[in-house]
Order: sequence, then C-alpha cells, then structure tokens
Amino acid sequence: DQLGHAGGDRILLKMARLLSEEIEGKHSIGRMSGDEFLVIIEELEEEDIDSIGIRLHQKVGVENWGPPEGLEMSISTGISVFPGDGLTAKELLDAAERGLYAAKAAGGDRFVKYSDLAGRLESEGMAAEVQDFIHFAQVVARQVSDDIVNRAKRIIDQLQKQTRIDPLLKIPNRRAF
Repeated sequence: DQLGHAGGDRILLKMARLLSEEIEGKHSIGRMSGDEFLVIIEELEEEDIDSIGIRLHQKVGVENWGPPEGLEMSISTGISVFPGDGLTAKELLDAAERGLYAAKAAGGDRFVKYSDLAGRLESEGMAAEVQDFIHFAQVVARQVSDDIVNRAKRIIDQLQKQTRIDPLLKIPNRRAF
C-alpha cells in the first residue's frame, strides 16, 4: 500500500520468484489474493517442512526489497500437510489458513504448521471450530458495527436536509439561514 500499485506489483513478482527459486522439487505457486500466496509441494518428506520454512523466512529477511533503500519484508506462513491435515483441497486450505492466522496473531514473521496448532488447541481444550467461530464472530461484529454507524450517518444527513433543526444538537442547521 505504501509503495503504490507499481511498487506493490514489483514486490509481489519478486516474492513469487523467490518462492519458486527457494522451493526444490515439484511444486506449484499461485497468488490467492492481495499478498497471499499458495504453495503446493508434491512428494515432500514431513521432516523437510521445518527446514524449508526456516530457509524461506531467512531468505525473505535478507533479500534486498528496495527501492526504497532499506525496505524490509517478512512473511507469515500457515502450513498444512496431506493427508494428516485434510483429505480435500478445501480442508487443506482451511488448515493452512488457520496456521496463517496463528502466525499473524503471534506477531508474524514465522510459520505455523496446522498439525502443531491443532495439537496445542486440543491440549488447551479448544477445538479448531471454536477458534474459527471466534474469528468469524469478530469479523461479523466489525462489519455490523461499521454498517450501523454508516446507516446512522446517512439517516442524520437525510434528517438534516429535511429539517431546519439539527436532530442531534437541537439547534438550527445551515438550512435555517
């Protein structure tokens, strides 16, 4: 956002190239939305996941992202593994997204494997569905709150246009003069 469209596009292209260069073996990379990428790595041993995650985060941290000079980037990553974290593409995406939210909630610049997150949630007595509901409820509450404020502003504006007395302040408005 701070770099404008052209600067943002440059960063996204550079990130896609970096991901493609740093991930070995058969893989696919795609942009989900905004600054979110999806990486699918085929035939990867589960014990290699941590080393790939660490290597990607280190590479992003030392990469020259400028201009402007000194521009720094970091990535937050959610990881899911077939078949342990899901059997369908939707289940795997949902699991990776939960890991991504957990990585961002922990301050970003890290990767979270869903299997680790699910184990932690179970040990804390919380199911992933509860976490999803909490996140959903927060998003809905913000949206409803914004909608209510915007509707109230429109109603007040309409009332002010129709009357010579401000409905909130109970004083003459500009139409009275």
